[in-house]
Amino acid sequence: MKILVNGEEVELTPSEAAELAASAVVAAPTDYSVPKLTVVQRLTDEEAETVYPAMSAMPAKLRFVWDTASEIRSDSEFFGTLQAFLTGTIGPDRAAEVLQPE
Repeated sequence: MKILVNGEEVELTPSEAAELAASAVVAAPTDYSVPKLTVVQRLTDEEAETVYPAMSAMPAKLRFVWDTASEIRSDSEFFGTLQAFLTGTIGPDRAAEVLQPE
């Protein structure tokens, strides 16, 4: 395996390449999805008792999206709305925990 070091090509042995790969830092994906079931299971019973009835106040389209979706995608416009809704009902820290990637 060859890599560039200070603009020069350097040949790595297989063990050096394996060591380099093992120490590589991989950035977490910025867009992710969370199964809707996971979101619900992360709620405490008390939170669910607050969140579920409060959903009836959401606009019909958003309730329809929630009812039909199997997952919540962080890159969808619905994610921000759901995040704001959960922040208002269970607080910002718990909303972030409930919506975090698996």
